[in-house]
Amino acid sequence: MFASTLLTFSYFGLYLFLYAHFLVPHLNFSVFAYIQFFRHPNDIYSEHSQQALAAVLLLQVGRKLIWAKKPEEAVIFFQRANEFNVGFPTAFMEGMNGLMTSLVLIKDFQEALNTVLNYMQYLSSKTDVTMEPYRQALGRCKVQVVLLSVLTREANLKMTDSQQKLWDTFEGVHFSNPVGELPSHVFFTVQSILLAVNICDSTALHTAENSCLSFWNAIESNLLANIRDSLLNIN
Repeated sequence: MFASTLLTFSYFGLYLFLYAHFLVPHLNFSVFAYIQFFRHPNDIYSEHSQQALAAVLLLQVGRKLIWAKKPEEAVIFFQRANEFNVGFPTAFMEGMNGLMTSLVLIKDFQEALNTVLNYMQYLSSKTDVTMEPYRQALGRCKVQVVLLSVLTREANLKMTDSQQKLWDTFEGVHFSNPVGELPSHVFFTVQSILLAVNICDSTALHTAENSCLSFWNAIESNLLANIRDSLLNIN
């Protein structure tokens, strides 16, 4: 009861603090100072065994930070939330989506690649991985690995085994062995994107991207925008 009351109080305080921090930024308040003031959700969990409630607070702060265009600050909150939520798949997947969004927004593509590869291992460990929402999430991870590979391959010429395997699957035309977690048209669209990148054809990339507009989520749209920019710089 005490822990729930404490978290309710801090949750209300969070909104007041975020209002001041985001709408009056020149006051130079810090979200981290707020969390320290309330002794961190981690302390609340440790002292009162309220893991799920602590994770809710962390996810809420992360979402608000993205909304306030402060993704670099959101990263740590999503990371901490994921530590709490490993045993709660739905909440963990929400936290991973927030973490990936934050990393892509700050253009930390190498860390985003490491994160999505770890996320794929988590999804693959589920005994019901062929069921939703794991199946769809795993398919999106595979697309994101390939797009991130485009953005990081110059800095990291050596791919991991799983990264290389996915790259090879998408780069070659495997009519008999597509990526099972993806609709066929998405699989072939990613192949078209890789072909456009390999021949440095920004027009072909734009055409391929537009052929699948309804599929891309915010993370993939952002990655594709960065790939377009990199091709324009080359041309």
